[in-house]
Amino acid sequence: LACEVEISDDLVVVEMLLKGAFNKAPVADVAAILSCQIVEEKNPSVIKQEERLREELRIMKECKEEVSAAEVEFGLRQPDTADAINTGMMDILHMWCSGAEFGEICAQSDMFEGSIIRVMRRMSELLKQLELGAAAIGDKDLEEKFKAVTAAMCRGVPFSSSLYV
Repeated sequence: LACEVEISDDLVVVEMLLKGAFNKAPVADVAAILSCQIVEEKNPSVIKQEERLREELRIMKECKEEVSAAEVEFGLRQPDTADAINTGMMDILHMWCSGAEFGEICAQSDMFEGSIIRVMRRMSELLKQLELGAAAIGDKDLEEKFKAVTAAMCRGVPFSSSLYV
């Protein structure tokens, strides 16, 4: 399963998948949670979804700690070098996958439009990888969930073939 995921912290995402973090979550919530695995840039905006998605974030933190401990144990990482969870795009991707327009989400963020588009495109790649991973383990429901998130994500200006259209 982890072989299918290349674009983020693959072991953490797979652990979350196996712990059922995405099973009951609505489409927009899945996008918001997965954004924490994609975003590198800090967004100083107040995150509204963080409280509502507290359980999913707890699972992500737990998975990160487990993976980090195993990496330290096997000499793959130095102690205390675990990455923090970056929640900076949670609201933006939640709004986008809930049907908001691009101008609307840009007005809600201090991030550059190009950075938002870059994250969305990386997210679509992660979602495609997770679809393949869910198919590989035979979980049709999860595969359909990731397809639905992809459909909600891949629309509008960020996914136009040219931004000059």
